[in-house]
Amino acid sequence: EERIKCDRTFLPTELRHRGYRPVLIQNILFQRDNILYRLERLYCESTKTLYEADLPTELEGQRYGSELRAFVIMLYFELRVPQEKILKLLQSQGIVISAGEISNILVHKHLEQFKVEHQAVLKAGLASTSYQHIDDTSMRVNGENHYVMTLCNPYYTSFFTNKRKNRETVSLLLSQLEEPRQSIAGAEAQADIINQDLGDYIKILVSDNAGQFSQLTTHRALCWIHEGRLYEKLTPYLKSHRRMGEKFLTDFWEFYQKLKLYQRQPTREFKSILNHEFDRLFSQRPTYQALADRIALTKQKKQELLLVLDYPVVPLDNNEAERALREYVIKRKISNGTRTAEGTRAWEIFLSLVDTCRKNSVNFYRYVLDRIKQSFQLPPLAAVILETARVALENQPIYSDRHFEEVKLIF
Repeated sequence: EERIKCDRTFLPTELRHRGYRPVLIQNILFQRDNILYRLERLYCESTKTLYEADLPTELEGQRYGSELRAFVIMLYFELRVPQEKILKLLQSQGIVISAGEISNILVHKHLEQFKVEHQAVLKAGLASTSYQHIDDTSMRVNGENHYVMTLCNPYYTSFFTNKRKNRETVSLLLSQLEEPRQSIAGAEAQADIINQDLGDYIKILVSDNAGQFSQLTTHRALCWIHEGRLYEKLTPYLKSHRRMGEKFLTDFWEFYQKLKLYQRQPTREFKSILNHEFDRLFSQRPTYQALADRIALTKQKKQELLLVLDYPVVPLDNNEAERALREYVIKRKISNGTRTAEGTRAWEIFLSLVDTCRKNSVNFYRYVLDRIKQSFQLPPLAAVILETARVALENQPIYSDRHFEEVKLIF
């Protein structure tokens, strides 16, 4: 606090003090903070032994303080600052550091520590809801094409990188849950994992219409937003065809809004009405053939598109997964992918934790610093996920229609 008094040089002599008006000025100091530790050394003549004081635990074997290492991780993964810019920023403040040391902080020094929490986050996330979102996007690893897949829900995000995006790859996500299997190598172990059912962990999968996501779980919900985009991509040339497309798309989104209303107020009667309305809407056969073909294809997806009628808590879209992947896509565009297996794993772990922290209102820098310093004042992210999900569950609406037997309220 700093008090500033008035300059009385040109003011009247009869003045009365009326206190101070507070003006808060926010500022930040960014400067080097080097500490020279002098470790006491003691020598025992009788035992011919040299004893030395210990550094703080978090500094053992380190050349840089915990705050600097957490700062570098935050800059690169959360703020998407390239490594060369981080190097320039630190050197501008007199920090003696190399590009290799920055890479070491990002990829090697703390990866095993955060890998454990990443696995716990995935397990807690899978337990927090009965449904999971899934999606994938392209990725470059050492110049080769790969794919990044995300499993997520409103409380967590987890990323996985693979060379392919087929059904076997999706099934291999189980390897992230089975700790002992990670030390097993070879095709035999992989086949054992593939033979397991993803439905043992996930009851409902929310996705787009990609084939690799089908028949993996008990139920699958398709994204209405993706389905609507297919109609928006139609390119009619005739004015009459354009009017048909516009009219149908209006009806499409009106039906979508009714489904959202149903999620808030599900009843047996409302479910029956929506079932019949779906059949009526998607049984049309307009003279615009491309539109008629698209309507017929949508009708074939009725079970997946109307899963919400049985499970009102299941989202109508896959936006959660698309938002999660957007951060990965932006990072990929800035850095043009990764170069090594270790770097790829670092991206998976830290970008998963970045998005999970965001979803649970956890400050990522403070979280990383807490773990690097080994103070553990912040609770495990897995515990935060389960608590957030529990609170959200308590705030869910209670469906009181005792005759509405078809609605299965799974959380």
